[in-house]
Amino acid sequence: MKGLAKIKALRYAALCLFCVSLSVTVASSAGFIYAIKHNLYDTVFEATTGFDRFAFLMRYAFGIIAVSTFAASIVLLVFLLIGAGYKNGSDQPSLRKIDRPPIEINALIIGSLIYGGYRLCLAVLDRFAYWNLFVVCPFLLIMSLLFAEFCITIAIRYKTDTLFENTLFYRVCRLFHDAYTNFTLIWKVLFTLFIYFALTFITFHYDYDLLVAVWILATFILLAMAGSCVIFADTLKNGAKKIADGDLNYKVNTAGMYTEFKKLGNSLNCISEGISKAVEEKTKSERLRTELITNVSHDIKTPLTSIINYIDLLKREDITPSQREEYILVLERQAAKLKKLITDLVEASKALTGNITVNLAPTNLCELLNQAVAEYSDRLYQVHLTVHTSLPEEPVTVYADGRLVWRIFDNLLENIFKYSLPGTRVYIDVKTEETKVFAVFKNISKSVLNISPDELTERFVRGDSSRSTEGSGLGLSIALSLAEIQNASLDIGIDGDLFKATVSFEIYNQTGNSTV
Repeated sequence: MKGLAKIKALRYAALCLFCVSLSVTVASSAGFIYAIKHNLYDTVFEATTGFDRFAFLMRYAFGIIAVSTFAASIVLLVFLLIGAGYKNGSDQPSLRKIDRPPIEINALIIGSLIYGGYRLCLAVLDRFAYWNLFVVCPFLLIMSLLFAEFCITIAIRYKTDTLFENTLFYRVCRLFHDAYTNFTLIWKVLFTLFIYFALTFITFHYDYDLLVAVWILATFILLAMAGSCVIFADTLKNGAKKIADGDLNYKVNTAGMYTEFKKLGNSLNCISEGISKAVEEKTKSERLRTELITNVSHDIKTPLTSIINYIDLLKREDITPSQREEYILVLERQAAKLKKLITDLVEASKALTGNITVNLAPTNLCELLNQAVAEYSDRLYQVHLTVHTSLPEEPVTVYADGRLVWRIFDNLLENIFKYSLPGTRVYIDVKTEETKVFAVFKNISKSVLNISPDELTERFVRGDSSRSTEGSGLGLSIALSLAEIQNASLDIGIDGDLFKATVSFEIYNQTGNSTV
């Protein structure tokens, strides 16, 4: 039946039949009442002409017609209400323009029209006659149509969950609620007391039993609210004391509290969480500072000690020219390593503090990535790494600093070159999803990755606890900082020996700086 009710033509036909059936029901009921009032069922009526004769002949038919047409009207109305709001080809009901005003306005307009039609029909039917039917019937049809429309708009509002929300009463209550909610606590208290004292004055001035009962109820409610406020305030005081005493894991239970007390309780909980995070960050910062000093001293001391030792060897007079040349090469290598470490330190410091000039401009991401891969192709080939790239055929433009993006790719490829298992494959993909583009680097680590992804982006972390591999351990940390200052992100993932780095950018939009 629901499928048939959604057909527009059937709904129109049912509406027409409903109006006719309801009109006939009303007319028949009026005739039935007229016959009762004039005792047409108890006596032998002798009138031979006029409406009285017609009413006498139809006195039994009026009741039968009224009952049958009323039943038909009910069935047709149910059919109309089932299909109300559905458009052809749609399974979801939707509001019409006439359903958008508040229901009280619809009821006022439709009720006024029906009442006016009713009064007009009474005036026409002041004296029953055959010709009155030609005047009354059109009005009955119009009133039936208005009644059906009112029932339909209620059904549509109910189906779209707007029956109560789209009322003047709800809007006025919502307006007062929003206004009261935006009051400060002192104004809420003053407003509540004003209402209570006004009610008290009216109650004792007029001295009605109903007003006295309302005042007693309001007094109990006000006392209950005052008692609740005392309990809530005591709960908040105890919570603040526990947090002040150092119990940072304590949470104030705000269930059932009034809005203002709940906000204060949530603020206390946020303070507790903030202090916990601050303590955690401070502890982590102290640990990193200690590790930084240890790692820097270790990484600088190693090449520096080697340089000093080989300088002492060069000072000897008994060394051969070939040994001298070998020592000089070692010095060059260690000096370059020390220079690279200091350069990375400076660059990491600038990236971390944001002390880098960033020139954002439309940049072809795929072109930069192709150049970076080509730059490393020979080095990767030397360690037997096979690179597989999957890039979109069309250019992917991002709003970034090409120089810094190149540095990110360079650091990631340097990381792959140093820490990948020889003889394995490296996968580099570029994927686009809606407003973002992702550059994904995947390789197999030659060392066991017994470290979390977050720790890998910390300074001087190299994925192996022995620190036996080459490099400063600053590459991923620098790449992360360079990504963040360009409104991009770098995410690290570890799955067994699989290392995955994902750099994400916002796709450049021609109408603005980015799609954001």
